[in-house]
Amino acid sequence: MKKILKLTVVLVALLSAVNVSAIGNDFSIDVRKAEGKTLSFALHESNKVILSIFDADHKVIHKEMVNSKGSFYRKYDLNSLPSGKYYLVAESDLRSATYEIAVSSNKAVLSTMPVSEVVKPVLYKENGVVKLNVDNKAKTPVAVRIYDETNELVYSESFLNMDKVEKAFDINERSYENYTFIVSYDNDKFIEKTLSAK
Repeated sequence: MKKILKLTVVLVALLSAVNVSAIGNDFSIDVRKAEGKTLSFALHESNKVILSIFDADHKVIHKEMVNSKGSFYRKYDLNSLPSGKYYLVAESDLRSATYEIAVSSNKAVLSTMPVSEVVKPVLYKENGVVKLNVDNKAKTPVAVRIYDETNELVYSESFLNMDKVEKAFDINERSYENYTFIVSYDNDKFIEKTLSAK
C-alpha cells in the first residue's frame, strides 16, 4: 500500500506543469497536462523541429514536422498504445532531445528531463573550405569520413576524448567536384552531406 501511495505522489508530481528545457535556445518543451493517456505540451522557440514517438524497439509510431515561430501546442492521444516504454524525440538542425514516455493501462507520463540530448555537428562551406564544428561535452569518439563522387574513401579520422572538434578541409585542391562528409559520434550518424568543390 505504501508503494502505491508513493507511486501516486510521484505520478501527480510528474503530471503537474513542468518546464523541460534543453541546451541552448533552439527549442524547449513545456508539459502542460496529462489526462489519462493523453499528453499535452507546448514547443517553444522553435523554427523547424521534427517530433517523433518511438517504441522500445526504436520503431517509429508517429512522426511530424513542426514549422512554426514562437510557441506550438500539441496533444497526443496514446490510448491505442499498449503499456510500455516509449520515447518522444524532438530534433532540430542543431540538436536532438529524447524524453521517455511511460504508458500504463490508464496513464501516460512524459519524463521531466531528457533521457539523452545531443548537440549536432555543424558543417558548412566557406571559400572552398569545408569547416566542421562538433560540441562534444560527453567526450565520445567523433568519426569523420569523406568520400569522393565515386564513393571512394578519401579521408577518415577519429577524434578521441575531445570536448570540441574543429576541423577545416580544403576541397578545392581535390580531383572531383562533389564530396560526401559523414560525421558520427556516440554511435550515431548525425551528418551525411554532399558538398561541391565549385
